[in-house]
Amino acid sequence: MGFWFFGRKHWLLEGLPSDGVLDWPYQITSGNGLLLSGTGVEPVVGYGKNHDPNVGVAAAVIPCGRGEIVLLALPGLMDSFVSMLLANSNPLRQGG
Repeated sequence: MGFWFFGRKHWLLEGLPSDGVLDWPYQITSGNGLLLSGTGVEPVVGYGKNHDPNVGVAAAVIPCGRGEIVLLALPGLMDSFVSMLLANSNPLRQGG
């Protein structure tokens, strides 16, 4: 049994390896994705596992009023990646 996370090019992952499988640099050693759907939900990182046809969401941006909620369900990320994700999700980011 195995699992994998995969990300797409997105401002939340700016400066991080993305647009493919999130390989060893992310240091993810366990995990589970969320089954998430709704109007305006923008998946950023997906999750899959052997013997399960469902694809989960491990990171998403969800509109809320005039802002956005950044949902992260990525276990075991190294502090440097968490810091980068938090910086990227800053509402004062350029172009946002």
